[in-house]
Amino acid sequence: MRRQVNKRQCRVATVRSHVYTCARARACVSASPSPILCMSQITTWDPTPAGAEKPGKETVDYASKHWSGLIRDYYANRVKITAKQAEINNAAGKELDGVALNKDLAQLAYEWTLAQAPYPTEGVGDALAVSKKMHAKYMSHFAACSE
Repeated sequence: MRRQVNKRQCRVATVRSHVYTCARARACVSASPSPILCMSQITTWDPTPAGAEKPGKETVDYASKHWSGLIRDYYANRVKITAKQAEINNAAGKELDGVALNKDLAQLAYEWTLAQAPYPTEGVGDALAVSKKMHAKYMSHFAACSE
């Protein structure tokens, strides 16, 4: 059964999105007259139309979030696309082709804003245990920060 979200909640989610999760933004998509706006706000800020030359406008990542699913489904794919373009250009002995890269990133942004991937609404795992494990593993890389 689809949960109902009223349009006021959607407007609040787009204006004060830091309070919401991707699951909340996805719920807004179903209630919004303009679904792309809800999903764009938490990634490229401005909607990216099909066939765009670059993602968003000049404010890409203005409101980036590190929410459930965004890193896996959006940001990790941006890194993969960038690395792939760098490898192609490097193999050809050329500098990074920013035009081709932006076109591929725009396609990802467009596809992501239209995707309907489900995201958890409850925490998964033990965040404190994971944080302690990561701290122990990487603390030597940040030794200068504690001086």
